[in-house]
Amino acid sequence: MADEPARLSKRKYIRHKQFRKTTYPKAKKYLIEDIGARCAYSMLHENQMGGETCLEVEHFDPRRKKDKIQRYSNLLLSCRHCNLKKSTKWPTEEQYRKGIYFIDPTIELDYGKHIFEDPETHEVFGVTPAGKWQILQMDLNAGFLVRKRKERAEWNKIKSGQAGVMFECKLGQENEARNSLSRYEDFRQYDIPEIPLKKNPKRNGIIKA
Repeated sequence: MADEPARLSKRKYIRHKQFRKTTYPKAKKYLIEDIGARCAYSMLHENQMGGETCLEVEHFDPRRKKDKIQRYSNLLLSCRHCNLKKSTKWPTEEQYRKGIYFIDPTIELDYGKHIFEDPETHEVFGVTPAGKWQILQMDLNAGFLVRKRKERAEWNKIKSGQAGVMFECKLGQENEARNSLSRYEDFRQYDIPEIPLKKNPKRNGIIKA
């Protein structure tokens, strides 16, 4: 059982919504309202994956995909990349006993507990069997995801240095520079959120997935 709050919550519709196996894609609008328009696994926003049509409704437990009644509690939003990678994969009972399982971010905390980010490479790494399994099975270190995390880090550096940017502007250009940064910041709100870092206390290096 999770000892920390989950990253996502399905509070609004969890008790009221269920679908049939032919209509479960209709859950998308409710999931977006509940947990936001991001992939539940990579945290990629729909605006960075080609729009809402590229955001897919995914069965967390794929063994339930053929059930006549599709429970809202088993549905999540996923980018196409993670959905295809996860597919019908599910750990065996033996793997589960070893702590290997997919992390449901509506039930327990994933990033900051099982998974962390290397601030130099911006790859993610697992510190638990579940975290390592999730990264491996969903290819969370795919090149395009690492690039997105790097872009977010670069923007954070720019944002933290805005005062210096203003100082270097020629007289009369401060407002123009400030407005440009403001517009860019509006766009950057769709970045993958920051992921906490944690180093292995037993050595100087960082554990990779």
